[in-house]
Amino acid sequence: MMQKKNLYLKKIPAFLAAMAAVLIFFMVLLYLLVLSGLGGSLPGKKELAGISNEEATLVYSSDSVLIGKYFAKNRTNIKLDELPEHLLKSLIETEDRRFYSHKGYDTRSYLRVFLRTI
Repeated sequence: MMQKKNLYLKKIPAFLAAMAAVLIFFMVLLYLLVLSGLGGSLPGKKELAGISNEEATLVYSSDSVLIGKYFAKNRTNIKLDELPEHLLKSLIETEDRRFYSHKGYDTRSYLRVFLRTI
């Protein structure tokens, strides 16, 4: 009985290595598929910078008093330089601590989420 248990324990590292190789293969494959544009083209920096959300329509009276707002979603477009510095820093710290150390996608976070999902 003990020999069977030892046999299983010896196979575990080989199994984990095989699973790691399969995982790396699929990650590289996914990266190459996205890079090649097979799933569609990714927007460029100019396109991303030009995104604007639909804003609420403000209705004013003749004496410049706000009467009401009409909207599907109550949004306002605000520039980042209009926000207080401490608000931006706290938002970045809360959402993504390594924000300044990656190029928009955090490989470590993706790997962590992938492993937790499994």
